[in-house]
Amino acid sequence: MTPKVAAAENTNRASLWQAQELRPSVLVNSLTTGLLVYGVGIMPVLAFAALVFSGPLGTQLSVGLGFALLGSAILCGVTALLSSYPGSIAIAQDAPAVLLSIMALSIITTLPRAPAQTQVASIVLMLTVAAVVSGLVLLLLGAFKLAVLVRYLPFPVMGGFLAGTGWLLAAGGIGVMMGGVSASELAQPGIVLHWLPGALLGLIMLVLVSRVNNALMFADCFGGGTRGVLSGGIADWHTAGRPGAGGLAARPLPIRAAVGIDLDSSHPPRKCRVVSGN
Repeated sequence: MTPKVAAAENTNRASLWQAQELRPSVLVNSLTTGLLVYGVGIMPVLAFAALVFSGPLGTQLSVGLGFALLGSAILCGVTALLSSYPGSIAIAQDAPAVLLSIMALSIITTLPRAPAQTQVASIVLMLTVAAVVSGLVLLLLGAFKLAVLVRYLPFPVMGGFLAGTGWLLAAGGIGVMMGGVSASELAQPGIVLHWLPGALLGLIMLVLVSRVNNALMFADCFGGGTRGVLSGGIADWHTAGRPGAGGLAARPLPIRAAVGIDLDSSHPPRKCRVVSGN
């Protein structure tokens, strides 16, 4: 195929895509699908951001959450509008999040005395470069029809990679729920209340998803777990305001410990009054 013929074929494909994808009905469906996928994937994205910005980077978690939400929105929008394969969706993946968290920890280890702004800027630069390089590699694989090379990857290598990723995800998830507490304190009663509900929820989801053949089972389990956590958190916040009350809110929860906020039940809530602007 000569370059002129290839250019003409690409032009015809672009014109056909523009005629099909930019129709009002198709455009509305694509945007609605991208919005729904983005809404479903918000919670995993937040979890991946908490995994990357954990430990010494816990104070900068809000920055990580902002970049993660923005990146996920761009990913869902671009895939919904520009994908050449009908019905394709794109969400954040767990394996890259584990690798990025290890790279972020390496950067913090390399720059132990640098200001927090320098550390965060370095990690954001690393995330940006990783995203651009990954996108270019996938683009080249698609352009040169090299996806068939995946068949030559040995199964033990892929199995070992997935097993290692699963272990790092489990360890990282428990670490985030524990709020930076060392593994030696894992069995303490106060610490067990932090990580045990999440571990039980993951086990229940694993059993139900593997035994029930329903596409909505994962979403139902995830929604039920989220409602349970929120209900327990709200009830615990009310209990913590009473004198001598314990509960989870009397100790720093993982996310609040990450951002440096602690609620101590020994301090009663402050009273506020509303001042009229008139």
